[in-house]
Amino acid sequence: MTLLRNKKFIGGGLLCALVFAVLLGRRLGLVELTPHRGAAPPRSIPAAATDSERWMSVIQDGKPIGYTHSQLAPTANGFRMQEKVLLRLNTMGLVQDLDLYYDARLDDTMALRRFRFDMRSGRFTLAVEGRMEKGGLICRMESGGTASTTRLRFDTAPYLPGGILPAVAAAGLEPGSVYRFPVFDPATMGQGEVGVTVVGPRTVAIGPDRIEAHMVTLDYKGLRQQAWIDAAGGILKEDGLLGLQQIRTSREDALKPLSASSDFTRRAAITPDRPIAKVEGLRRLKLRIAGIAPERLPASDHRQVREGALLTITRESLPEDRMMLELTADLRPYLAPAPMIQADAPRIRELAARLTSGAKTPRAKIQAIMAWMDAHIKKRPVLSLPDALNTLAQGMGDCNEYAVLFTALARAAGIPAQIEAGLVYQRGRFYYHAWNRVYIHGWVTVDALKGQLPADATHIRLARGNLPQQMEILPMIGNLSIQIIDSENDV
Repeated sequence: MTLLRNKKFIGGGLLCALVFAVLLGRRLGLVELTPHRGAAPPRSIPAAATDSERWMSVIQDGKPIGYTHSQLAPTANGFRMQEKVLLRLNTMGLVQDLDLYYDARLDDTMALRRFRFDMRSGRFTLAVEGRMEKGGLICRMESGGTASTTRLRFDTAPYLPGGILPAVAAAGLEPGSVYRFPVFDPATMGQGEVGVTVVGPRTVAIGPDRIEAHMVTLDYKGLRQQAWIDAAGGILKEDGLLGLQQIRTSREDALKPLSASSDFTRRAAITPDRPIAKVEGLRRLKLRIAGIAPERLPASDHRQVREGALLTITRESLPEDRMMLELTADLRPYLAPAPMIQADAPRIRELAARLTSGAKTPRAKIQAIMAWMDAHIKKRPVLSLPDALNTLAQGMGDCNEYAVLFTALARAAGIPAQIEAGLVYQRGRFYYHAWNRVYIHGWVTVDALKGQLPADATHIRLARGNLPQQMEILPMIGNLSIQIIDSENDV
């Protein structure tokens, strides 16, 4: 497949990261959740009640595209949980394997004590290890040949997603019971809360067999998934996004040759009711989004105005390009490093200083960073969690990698920057995409992958922030439709 270097390249990695986050519905907890009544049950779990080992096939459209192998074993003072995940995913016609491994020590209620997480996809690798200390979780992350340490605050010990359902089963599977769990996911460094509701006994079909099970729903921020579990909390079957399922199986069946998934990027794309002409000269776009409650759409700002389900997007004018940039207190958070955005790493700081050494204004600095990325970061779909140092080390990426690396370089150069995620129009469809906004005497959008400053008016913002905030898009995937109401082009 040929990847064009500018406006015809679609950044598909965002979607694959999002889909992975919900492939195993228990792997939730990436954003703050709507509160539920109930609480996580701090109840000791008998060692004899745990589901010691299980194999699951990951199925899409009747084809096996991956598997998970989980082991849960009692220790002297809790449990050891191990899980291997292998997925063969297609994005933009490129098939890649995503390989993940978890090894965690839990207390006798399944709450987290310490963990190790490894991810590999082609040349991209990520390793995270952490341990609970009083008041928080200390995490050490290795990527792109560099290590960094982060402290995340937790008032109570969080759960790994794989420990939630065994804890629910130990508390009792009384129909109507509702529980809330603080959750940490090493794959995204995300923290939040998952709500679990026990629906009641149900019969579930697993191949030719019909098995008595307990049905539960997992809820967060409008995304609801169904799972059927056994008495120990082991998953028998689970439904996910875009036709994905997990189904309990044997080792032999799980390890059979895999098929590639359908192209997630194209499968989730949205075809509007009519095409948009002359995108490059588009000054204003008005559209209606259906398939989600209007209040779930982002609040208005100077570029994108929401009126119920109507969105009006106006291409920005570039602010006056003055020499000095006044950095008020409210802008300083957008200069700070963050997980996956290592703006303080020596390699990032040295590169940013070199790229912007001859730039006299904030806009010139941004343009210098964009030009370097266009020349040196190969535009290629990547199935990995977006990481600035990894992207720099490997010299390739799609919209997600471009967005995190651009953010890190801009912040290191003293330019406040954020990530935005949503949809962009291309070849008759809206595709999931990620881009940036920067503060250069006023906030303005920039799409480094497409070489746009400001970004065109078809960039529909659905979320703003780092990967945990981008997870707010999850409930929208596969559910949205778009009606074009009006458009206005340059004369």
